[in-house]
Amino acid sequence: MKILIIGGTGYIDSAIVEKLKTRPVELYGLARSTSAAEKIKKWL
Repeated sequence: MKILIIGGTGYIDSAIVEKLKTRPVELYGLARSTSAAEKIKKWL
C-alpha cells in the first residue's frame, strides 16, 4: 500500500508516521519548504 502524508512534520502527523513505519507500507511526503522536506527525508 502506498500512503501520501501531507503535513507530516506536525505533532499529530509525526505520531501517525511513526506508527505507519512499523507496517509494510510505502510512505511518501509532501513539503512546502526545504526545512520541512529535510524532516520528511528523515522518516522516509
